[in-house]
Amino acid sequence: MDYVKCHGDTHFPEPTDEVRAAFAYAVANAEELFGVRPDAVLLGGASAGGNLTAGATAQLQDAGRAVPAGLVLVYPVVHPNGPEASSAVDPTSPHGGLALNFAGSAEALADPHAFAALGRVDGFPPTLIVVCEKDGLRPSGEAFAAQLDAAGVAVDLRREAGADHGHINEPADPTALPTVGSIAAWIARAR
Repeated sequence: MDYVKCHGDTHFPEPTDEVRAAFAYAVANAEELFGVRPDAVLLGGASAGGNLTAGATAQLQDAGRAVPAGLVLVYPVVHPNGPEASSAVDPTSPHGGLALNFAGSAEALADPHAFAALGRVDGFPPTLIVVCEKDGLRPSGEAFAAQLDAAGVAVDLRREAGADHGHINEPADPTALPTVGSIAAWIARAR
């Protein structure tokens, strides 16, 4: 699925709302679309999509609604400051500028629905987190895996040796297909 990009007046929560709407549609049509029960639908995303997936899950959890049966987060950036896995943001830095553009305001940078690592995760489903050895944003995914584990959530952290951020978008990258294969295997075990 694609989601609205944050440009101009488009900011959080609009992209996260779209992920929640797509998840609701997938659940309502699970048997027809995937041949699975509605309570067996997983949700996943990569990079910003991983953040949106985690944020949508936090929204569902906090609203007392059913969360996905599992999450696949590929090099997610779930902290406002991904390189340092923290909430401290320098809006003049490249990553800080991206985080602020997504959030839409300095106040929204602290919203746990915008950045799931800032909130409670004890109700999250089993989660696969894939991070990459050469990725400067790796600390965010690793810290989130530790946070999920500390909350008692079943989490599988996979570190891809020799890989960099965005590698699964490049089929010619020798690290891409093994990652995709490991994601498929995890999903098969999760069902």
